[in-house]
Amino acid sequence: MALEATMPALSPAMVPATTKVSPLARRIAGAKGIELGQIRGSGRDGKILKIDLGLPDQGAGDRAGADA
Repeated sequence: MALEATMPALSPAMVPATTKVSPLARRIAGAKGIELGQIRGSGRDGKILKIDLGLPDQGAGDRAGADA
């Protein structure tokens, strides 16, 4: 019972039981309100990775300006 109290409640629609998700992708999805059940993972055995969330790369702007 104590373990259940410390774990966040996730609806089955958000993360199906068979879905594998990296800890970073799970944390980002939770913060951004992304439903992981709607995403197809590109990792090993279909695991959802950060890149699968479709977020822009934070460092892309810095690299683009360096070439100019």
